[in-house]
Amino acid sequence: MLQNTIAVMQNGCASSTQVRAYFCIAFVMFACMLEQAKSNLLIEAPQLRGTGDPLQNSANELDDGHSDAAAAVSTMSAAHARTESAAATGVLRLLQAAKQYRARSGRQQMLRHRDINRALYMGDPERLRSFVRRMAEGQRLTIALLGGSVSKGMGAVSGEPSFERWLNAWLSAVSPADADSHGWGINGTTEITAATAAATATSRVLRSDLGASAGVGIDVNDGQGGGMASNASAPLSTVRVVNAACPATSSAYMNLCLREYLRDADVDLVLLEYAINDPPFPEPQMVNEPRKSFEQLVRKLLRLPRRPAVVLLNIFRWFSESRIDADQRPSDTYYFTNAEAQFFEFATYYGLPLISLKAAVYHHMVAGTRGFQVDTLRFLTRSNTSADEEALFYEDPMHPSGLTGHRVISELIVGLLLSVARGLVTRPWRPSEEEQVAAALPAHMIPDNYDTNLDICLMGENFRASAIDVQGFEWLNEGRDPLAPKWGYTASTPNASIVFTITHGITTNDTDTAPRSPKHRRASVLVILAYLRSYENMGVAAVSCSGGCVCGEAASRVPVNGEGVDTDNADKVIARLDGLSQEHNSQLQLGCFPAVLLASECRVRVWVEDVQRHGINKVKLGGLIVSHTAPDAAQTMCRENLEAAERAAGFVA
Repeated sequence: MLQNTIAVMQNGCASSTQVRAYFCIAFVMFACMLEQAKSNLLIEAPQLRGTGDPLQNSANELDDGHSDAAAAVSTMSAAHARTESAAATGVLRLLQAAKQYRARSGRQQMLRHRDINRALYMGDPERLRSFVRRMAEGQRLTIALLGGSVSKGMGAVSGEPSFERWLNAWLSAVSPADADSHGWGINGTTEITAATAAATATSRVLRSDLGASAGVGIDVNDGQGGGMASNASAPLSTVRVVNAACPATSSAYMNLCLREYLRDADVDLVLLEYAINDPPFPEPQMVNEPRKSFEQLVRKLLRLPRRPAVVLLNIFRWFSESRIDADQRPSDTYYFTNAEAQFFEFATYYGLPLISLKAAVYHHMVAGTRGFQVDTLRFLTRSNTSADEEALFYEDPMHPSGLTGHRVISELIVGLLLSVARGLVTRPWRPSEEEQVAAALPAHMIPDNYDTNLDICLMGENFRASAIDVQGFEWLNEGRDPLAPKWGYTASTPNASIVFTITHGITTNDTDTAPRSPKHRRASVLVILAYLRSYENMGVAAVSCSGGCVCGEAASRVPVNGEGVDTDNADKVIARLDGLSQEHNSQLQLGCFPAVLLASECRVRVWVEDVQRHGINKVKLGGLIVSHTAPDAAQTMCRENLEAAERAAGFVA
């Protein structure tokens, strides 16, 4: 029927007046686009039909006898159509590659189309459409994973893939780096050569044919470790995935330390995963520090230089307990006991696409569907060699299993990208959409919330560089595992000292007009020093502040205008950090004290006290954090001594 309509309209356009010619041609072009989409849009569609430009062909089929004016309009329209058609061809090739990749797997994917559809909220589509369009064009792009242990890949053990590796395998198939595309190298940073591309293409075909799994396939026996493994064996792609996640942390921590984890700000898509790490129902509702921190983090990501698409990737926990004994099964939780409901407020306010794992899998879990079963945990059955390795969804109470749960997460991510790709065929990209991508952010959703540049997180080399006066401390790596170094400043001699400088108030290049932190002459913050506690040979560190700040108990007495305050207190002890633990373990601790910043630079001095103990009096410092946006949340970190501090400084692999 549509083809007949096109033929009729073509004949009508040939006899149209000059005024109507443009509209006739435009209609024919649009009708041709629909016809092309009809046969090639869906992922299950047949292979692409021919290599010609359908929009240009439709213009060429018009009768050459129409008026000169109509011919001029046709030429201009055809030129515009060529540009659109070239972009559409790239998207159609991507969809076809996805179809072929799925066909090679030999097995059905775990999720049905209706499961994927009910799990997706598209939000404002422009940023995500821009990403998929550029991916289809073969541009070099970066996806960043930000979140907790699930994003880091935990639960994918014994060589099973994390969702990052499932996703990488799919990207390598639908957006491969060939001799002409100059994609990312195997370490995510190196441009490939033609020879490397050819060799890798052969390897990719063999891996896909022999080891692909359903939907988003991968060779699960390629010798790589589970979730913590790198992507060194992944085929080359024009799209790289950067894992900037940190296990056992909340969005409040990542808000403070984003620059430490996301070292490269040139990202194009961010998958933000904190639904099971952040508190589900903090009080008062929404107007609280956990949600304020989350909003600040979202805004930081949206304002990154390449204006990335930020997708909320909401994971779901079926079980209520985090840890159990080997002979126990944890109790169940409820559908609504996580932060997803409140995160949806941010999705609708900022137009963020959202993926809901529970929306896709919960009813399968209740029904006991294979692959989604929750009657026990995978780690409890691994010793049973006859157990079905693809029956259970969770590896442990917290983390999805690699062959099931992580695979489902990747199918949802792929489903989102394919949905956007299909939309680009029916509604091609328009230059006007760039305005929406570059648009300034709205005002904060949460009252009395502000963007700030006063938060500081110094770990690793940045922590090392912040020391301006070192007397008796050494920068040492005391880790035994080369993959998990334990760098820090260490001293054992009494009175050895070190001075760190905290520089704040640096302006940003942001052009947004949204309100930022009020500019007073003082800023109340929480200063956090990460230090080592162990069971032997540990000493006591004393801490003081000077320069443009007042720390400790005296900070509460600083007047609002900051005037008349003595900041020359380099020798006045405001905190002591005792490194000796009564328990037989070694771990990083958080020493916290309030401070008021009165100038652009604050100096924090730490020295080894001369205490009478057996053995040496060792002091080791692993990092420095300054929290301005959420001091109460930071205080909670200090009280609970989150594992995040250890991971941030490399003390936990």
